[in-house]
Amino acid sequence: MDLPTHGDMVLEAGDQVRIIAPKTKMKEISKYLGDSYQRLSEVDYISISIGIALGLLLGMLPIPLPGGSTFKLGFAAGPLIVALILGKLGRSGRIVWGMSLNANLTLRQLGAVFFLAGIGLKSGYSFYSTFQSAGFQLIVLGAIVTLATALLGMLVFRLVFKMPYNLLMGVMSALHTQPACLAFANEKTTRALPTSAMPRSFHGDGGKRFCWRR
Repeated sequence: MDLPTHGDMVLEAGDQVRIIAPKTKMKEISKYLGDSYQRLSEVDYISISIGIALGLLLGMLPIPLPGGSTFKLGFAAGPLIVALILGKLGRSGRIVWGMSLNANLTLRQLGAVFFLAGIGLKSGYSFYSTFQSAGFQLIVLGAIVTLATALLGMLVFRLVFKMPYNLLMGVMSALHTQPACLAFANEKTTRALPTSAMPRSFHGDGGKRFCWRR
């Protein structure tokens, strides 16, 4: 994504900066900003381990409810909330919570594979038992619900919000909390929109639409 510079811009790991300067100053500039693709491809296991540990602890923490009952965020929501908070912080001292694009994409794909493998191993027997008792009726009803919600969501986001198709596929994957659909959407586009949040083209001062590229 090409971004014009301004005084409040924050450079993050993996950003590429185009600089116009005297040739004699380029070495100093490279040393100051960093110019190592190898370093960008490395994963900071310290920050990732701390973030995962904090997320798991948060997920195990019992939250009291009225009536004396409690509930827990679990091993999915806990790390997700911690990741959102740490991603907003950016860094704490010498610990950088963000990561480069290459490392992010690698861990993202690996995480999706492990997630799908875990779901398959855990749900395979339950699916077989349900199929024996309910047969095709339950499968048909599930397909109807899935298609109806997907069609309704696509119509609203496409016709009302004018959302592009590649971003729309990411939203539909999130709507059904389905990483397999998200992986399929990523394979069908050359951009990273399916895994992006609301793009900058939907924000701006005075409701203006900003064009952006990847």
